[in-house]
Amino acid sequence: MSKYLLFIFIFTLSCSRLKEPEPIAKVGNAYLYNSDIKGLIKSGLSKEDSLNMVKSIVDQWIKKQLILQRAELNLTNEEKDVSKELDEYRTSLLIYKYELKYIKENLDTTVKSDEVLNYYNLNPNFAFQN
Repeated sequence: MSKYLLFIFIFTLSCSRLKEPEPIAKVGNAYLYNSDIKGLIKSGLSKEDSLNMVKSIVDQWIKKQLILQRAELNLTNEEKDVSKELDEYRTSLLIYKYELKYIKENLDTTVKSDEVLNYYNLNPNFAFQN
């Protein structure tokens, strides 16, 4: 019985490894898979609208890959070296994310009633406009 279960387990494992996902599109050595665009399709669309959206996403991906391949062929190694720009962009993103987190955790948007009264007392010419 245990040999039989072991055989089924090995067979199932080997079959799952044999089945590779089929690409939707290929440009050179780059592949676009269904899983790559799964989260990009809006829910609640008609079948026709979904197909049009998929077609648009695939077309954009193909154009991007073609331009990328042209860039790889036509730029020098020095021009393709973007490590400095990547470091600067990473730094900017980290600072931005930290600032957002800091503001979210530390910004007090509560206005106390005495602060409102004080403001209106200091600004008597302020009038509400309906």
